[in-house]
Amino acid sequence: MPAAASYLIGSVVRVSVSITDCATNILADPGGLILKVKPPAEAPTTFTYGVDSEVIKDADGVYHADITLDKSGEWRWRWEASTPNVGVVEGDLAVRASRVV
Repeated sequence: MPAAASYLIGSVVRVSVSITDCATNILADPGGLILKVKPPAEAPTTFTYGVDSEVIKDADGVYHADITLDKSGEWRWRWEASTPNVGVVEGDLAVRASRVV
């Protein structure tokens, strides 16, 4: 398993997802899309496309959210797409404190 990407506290990271229709392999929108972001030692926060401004549609089937990393430790995220184009993708990243300030 590859090591998680590493960032400094205060960084903003973009997490993206691309969703395809399984039958055609063409980018396609899901029926619904949520992003769960879990900071270190906290419960996850859920962002819903069409409700929360954090989830942005870039094109058909392509979405992103920018996350401000304000705590050190391991952050985790999970995209969940619902019918008709169902899928899940997860990731994590490491955030470390500055050695300067």
